[in-house]
Amino acid sequence: MSETEARQGAFADPQFYLPQDSLDSIRDRWPHTFRVKALPIIEETMSTTTFSADVDLASRDVRTMLGVLLIKEMHNLTDLWTLESAHDNMAWHHALAVHIEEVHLVKDALQIFRVMLIGHDAARRAYAEIADRVFGIMDVHRDLYTDTPRPDSGQVVRNMVVLCRLKLFCEATRGFLRATGREHPELASEIRYELVRRYTEDYVWSPTYEDALRDQGRRRLAVCARDSYRLVNMFRGTPAARLGEYEKLRRVLHEQCHVGRRGGSRPRPDDDDAGEGRVPVSLRNPKAIPRFSIQSPHHTDPA
Repeated sequence: MSETEARQGAFADPQFYLPQDSLDSIRDRWPHTFRVKALPIIEETMSTTTFSADVDLASRDVRTMLGVLLIKEMHNLTDLWTLESAHDNMAWHHALAVHIEEVHLVKDALQIFRVMLIGHDAARRAYAEIADRVFGIMDVHRDLYTDTPRPDSGQVVRNMVVLCRLKLFCEATRGFLRATGREHPELASEIRYELVRRYTEDYVWSPTYEDALRDQGRRRLAVCARDSYRLVNMFRGTPAARLGEYEKLRRVLHEQCHVGRRGGSRPRPDDDDAGEGRVPVSLRNPKAIPRFSIQSPHHTDPA
């Protein structure tokens, strides 16, 4: 039995702390594929090289760090977002076969590990071998990754703009849906189930709609903009409009989008909101977003 299999049978397995519907959702997505197919590749390569000795870390820490770097490459994330996901996202914990208490990454540690990895020939070759095999399994195009972990640089900025905006919309929408369900359940019951499901299914454990790969991010961002307009318009003038979460969602909508005559967006037949109708909203060019716009619905005042 490999160490991953042993750990999967221990208390670290999400089945011991995730609701069954959340676990089922994770198992249908990339985290489970990574866990059952990618982790054994990492362990196999480590067992046949001096990887752990080369980077002067315990094998378990090396395994987790390698997994984090590979997932970071898969999703083309910055270090900051990678660390946030590694700490807080149960889908990542499942993918890495770690318990939430086992994840103690800090940005400096991730950067130091990357430098040590690049600086040792055997470790660097091992990483290239692992990356080729793992990304082949995870269906990541060869042009989208390199043979060494990329530094946190401008290479990912364009994709991060899309994904950060997506996460902002999702958090603002989720916050409003939760507040409305708590304070005005009779109003919340009028929201289309399909819209609610996009943002609140498994939201306690692993918010999934913003968990998008690069090619999905832009499409989902447009869906989120339309959903935000639908909610703001639907609850305008109702008791729900007095909620702080409503004002945050309304502000995100108007800061991130053109609303009214300048806007106009109809779902494509294969969009997640297909059939829900055209709305007068379109995304702003990132350069046209106000300087003091909301960066997170949890902190409305600009830093």
